[in-house]
Amino acid sequence: MARVFYVHWHEDEALDAVRAMRAAGHTVVYHWDSQTGADTWKTFKASPPDVLVVSLARLPSHGRRVAAVTTETKKYRHIPVFFVDGAPEKLAVARKQFPQATFTTSGRLLDALSLLG
Repeated sequence: MARVFYVHWHEDEALDAVRAMRAAGHTVVYHWDSQTGADTWKTFKASPPDVLVVSLARLPSHGRRVAAVTTETKKYRHIPVFFVDGAPEKLAVARKQFPQATFTTSGRLLDALSLLG
C-alpha cells in the first residue's frame, strides 16, 4: 500500500478521507492548516511519500502551491500528484498547471490509489 501525504484545508473533511485511506491499508500523513506551511514541508521532507494527494475542495490556490513546491523540487518531482474534487473552473487551472497529475473525486480516490505501482 502507498504512503500518502494528504492536503486538505478543512480538518473534519480531511479526517474523513484519511480514515478511508487508512482503512484501505495506506499509511497517511495529513495536513489541513493553511497557517502551518513550514511545518508541512518539514513533515514532507522527513518522510517523502509515494504520492501527494491534494484536495481542491477548499483553498485550491493553497493546494496548487503545495503541488508546485513538490513538482518544482528536483528531489521530489518524481512523486505523483493526485488532485481531488474542486470546482470546475479551479480544476481547469490545476489541469493546465499540472498536466501530468491525476484528477479524481473523493469517491474514486481509493480506486485511483490502487493503480499506483
